[in-house]
Amino acid sequence: MTHPASFIYLSRSRLHRNRANLFQTLKTAHALHQAGVPLSVWLPPWHRLDVKARLRDIGIRSTVPLVRRQLLHRRWPVGLFARVYRHRLAQADTLYTRDAWLAYTLCQHGLRCHLEVHEVAPLHASGLLADVIALHRAGRIASLLPISQAAFNLLAHAGAESTRMYVVPSAADIEAFAQIMPLQPEHLQRPVGIYAGTITHSRGLGILQAIADSGHCEVLLVGTLKHPLQARSGLHLQGFVPPADIPALYGRAGLALMPYQPDLRHAGVISPLKIYEAMAAGRAVLASDLPAIREIIRHGENGFLLPPDQPGAWIAQIQQLQQQPELALMVAQRARQAAQQHSWQHRAERLVQILGIVRDPIAAEKDALAERIGLINPPPQPAPAASNLR
Repeated sequence: MTHPASFIYLSRSRLHRNRANLFQTLKTAHALHQAGVPLSVWLPPWHRLDVKARLRDIGIRSTVPLVRRQLLHRRWPVGLFARVYRHRLAQADTLYTRDAWLAYTLCQHGLRCHLEVHEVAPLHASGLLADVIALHRAGRIASLLPISQAAFNLLAHAGAESTRMYVVPSAADIEAFAQIMPLQPEHLQRPVGIYAGTITHSRGLGILQAIADSGHCEVLLVGTLKHPLQARSGLHLQGFVPPADIPALYGRAGLALMPYQPDLRHAGVISPLKIYEAMAAGRAVLASDLPAIREIIRHGENGFLLPPDQPGAWIAQIQQLQQQPELALMVAQRARQAAQQHSWQHRAERLVQILGIVRDPIAAEKDALAERIGLINPPPQPAPAASNLR
């Protein structure tokens, strides 16, 4: 009897921390598990944490096989982890990670792996990029999976083997966002623009403040604030909201604001899951005109691309959408349609095809049954209150 392949997803993200890389890792792993991939996700240890509740907060309503590994904690040298677990890791058919240093170390211990690439500039700055490229060309990093075509191009320019690179963009929970009412004309009379994510100047806090000050749009900031913020009319700080509660917040908003700045560390290769979520919610997306963002947003078709350093252009675009609500409705509808091809399930299927993973059909049938009886995607919960937001 042939046993299905084993897949180990290795991550050094802490389960209790609210980081996009953790959410993306777990959403990808969950979708692979649903697709019948016999996998386990190895994470640093966690303590006094209700794992089921934590997964529900992330928007995962069924099982993801999580394994605690003390030596994945960053207090330990990653080489020690590789030495201790080398034999166990060698038994897996597929080793997968988005941690370049971990991938490098695995290869140094004779273990072949696949590396998902979310940032290129920091790899170059640290001197690790050349080693990653060399290991890829030697076949010890079996494949590189850049998050965007821009990242693909940078890796190819650095010497990576293009025939073993595959672009795998981020994704969204399409079913959760499908519950949100489509954009309505009244959403645009004095719109609420939502920004979700870490709140920093490199992610466009200055643009968001200028929009709020203009009086044409209220701005709702959802996420962790990294800079002091003066109280001002039209600007509302929600704070961090669990990913499972994000869809309901879009029900109040007319616009999604993504003013990423060129000095953001990964701006050159970014593929933000927040953009796919806003598209899936059927909102008019206003995003910075950056090369990697152009891979997702086509100006005037499924969103709007604006100069990241010109607040006036953002305000003028909002005014146009107030005056021409039919344009906003058309673009939002097209965005929602385009998002259908960027579900976590689509992402998982692409990884299965790229990596040649053998599925476990029994596991896939169990998850399909759980989904049919409503265990995986129950109706969304009411949105958390946002103080002073009309």
